[in-house]
Amino acid sequence: MNTWGARRQAGFTLIELLIVTALLAVVIAVVGACLGGGIRVWDAARTFGRSEQDGLIAMETLCRDLRNAFPLQAIGFAGTPNTVAFPGVITTINREDGFRQELGRVRYRINDEALVRETEVYPEGAKDSEGMVGNVVDLQFVYRADAESTMEGTTNLPRWVDVTLVLRDGEDGEEYTELKRTMAIASGGAP
Repeated sequence: MNTWGARRQAGFTLIELLIVTALLAVVIAVVGACLGGGIRVWDAARTFGRSEQDGLIAMETLCRDLRNAFPLQAIGFAGTPNTVAFPGVITTINREDGFRQELGRVRYRINDEALVRETEVYPEGAKDSEGMVGNVVDLQFVYRADAESTMEGTTNLPRWVDVTLVLRDGEDGEEYTELKRTMAIASGGAP
């Protein structure tokens, strides 16, 4: 009986171990690359559209405020290509009264690359300011008395307002998102 042959069948040769090690290294490298790619895609998907979402929320708030604007001679409407201020209902919160709605002036403008909503209660003058969205590159308003004509630097409450909000997107800041809305003001258009 040959004992040397039996021993040889019970173990692995050095070449077999090296081949298995090389195959395992390739499998680990492929799995690691897939996992790393998946993590990069997950991170990109998580941050994709974040500024657009914030911009849409800010745009919806601005549109709601404009739709609810009304003519009030004591406060007045002031519209420029980059800012808008108008009479509106301002909701305040305090500990004694809870929610309270008061007349006042609502103003939207850009300050330090942020869309800012400022409110001032009438006639007391209690002021509040909040940043709606950051990374704002441009904010444009176009005021119209009807569907075709525009109003420049108006002090009359317009019937229609076109709003364009441009946001810087991405980590490198080279991509831009442009949001546009046209809204009707129910009580606007009066001469």
